[in-house]
Amino acid sequence: MLKKYSLILFLPLILMTGCSGEDNKPTAAKSSTELPVFNEQVKALEKAKEVEKMLQAGMDKQKQAIDEAVK
Repeated sequence: MLKKYSLILFLPLILMTGCSGEDNKPTAAKSSTELPVFNEQVKALEKAKEVEKMLQAGMDKQKQAIDEAVK
């Protein structure tokens, strides 16, 4: 019976010491541009952002033309 309780008491202690190592600090994740797997997805997102900027500029010009026509 003493073995059962000693195991129950020491198991959390062993798990805590195994997880508290200072050497195992998480490293900074690489940015998606550094990972070759995601290069195509990153390029597609950048292209989509450029297209969005172009569309927004066109919408702004159209809104300005409508505002001037209404005045």
